[in-house]
Amino acid sequence: MKGFLKLKFVLLLIAFFSAITLILNVPAYTQAQNTVSIDPSTLSAKEQEYNEQSSLQPMTAIQALDSSTQELDNGIPEGTIGRWSVIVQTGGESRSAQITAHRQTSNDTFTENVLYDYFTYIDTEINGGGIQLSSANASLPVRDPGNPNVVTSSGFFVGQNGNTIDWTVSSSIAEGKQTMTNRYAFTSRDGGQIGKLRLLQYLDEDVESFSDDVFLTKGASATSNLELLTLDDREVYGIGQSGLFRGEPNGLTNAVFAGWAADIYNNMKQRITGAGQSVSWEGIIANLPDYTHPTLGAVRGPRDIVSVLAWDISEDTSEAVVVTSLWWVTGSNKCISPSQCRASWQKNTIWGH
Repeated sequence: MKGFLKLKFVLLLIAFFSAITLILNVPAYTQAQNTVSIDPSTLSAKEQEYNEQSSLQPMTAIQALDSSTQELDNGIPEGTIGRWSVIVQTGGESRSAQITAHRQTSNDTFTENVLYDYFTYIDTEINGGGIQLSSANASLPVRDPGNPNVVTSSGFFVGQNGNTIDWTVSSSIAEGKQTMTNRYAFTSRDGGQIGKLRLLQYLDEDVESFSDDVFLTKGASATSNLELLTLDDREVYGIGQSGLFRGEPNGLTNAVFAGWAADIYNNMKQRITGAGQSVSWEGIIANLPDYTHPTLGAVRGPRDIVSVLAWDISEDTSEAVVVTSLWWVTGSNKCISPSQCRASWQKNTIWGH
């Protein structure tokens, strides 16, 4: 009897320690399974970058404010509808623009970073081999001591004719307004002809999830009021880009609008820096299917959308100016372009509205 009880006790001890071992191993096993369930090589560069930020919904700013950047905002308090702020890098570029908007489906007030890349490219071959302006011997952006709403950076590059071309960009957001304006000035250092030169304003926006945005245009190149808009499919707010299309005081000088294009990430940057990105006045749209949106009507998407606007500098000039603009838009209150904004907190832009 005693032998049987002893054997039973030993068996119980073995069962107890086996159970403890299994319990202790479960988390490690589960963690190992979770670790290998996602193959990073299958993710796009954008997905990997956002995953590193540890949050995809909502997307967080991937550019922090540091000594190499300056923040511009419209003075509207944080968390208030109409708040607009941009962290400006050299060359008027940015990877972070925060907006506070009313979301249509969620019916709430929400603050979101809507930028992945807002880059400026210069191309001395007109259509191929472009480089980012921020890589062209650029200075750090500095705030204008006479106007805190203006940030300036400058630099130089070698033009088509082997001449040195100096550039300066002034970025600004006026108090209470909704637009950031970039004014690019180019000057041939020796006073000679600038030669062939194209400026391309590239926008890759991500409104909440990056693969479900829709694209539409307002106005037209021919009437000098073209606007390229990208909004979140579900929440109907987002961002737009445009610029000046004709000569005006303090506006477009010795340059002409060359056209625009829209596509999906990451096709366009490779073309701009490689064989060239084609543009036209009517627009070249690729990989964006037609889609009827319940609020916006006929749009393109939903996709991960990028767009570009291009201006050509007059070859025989020694000085030129190009002006571009970036603003936030919302469809839930019928304000899907600068010309339609009428609420008291909305902007009066460079178009005079």
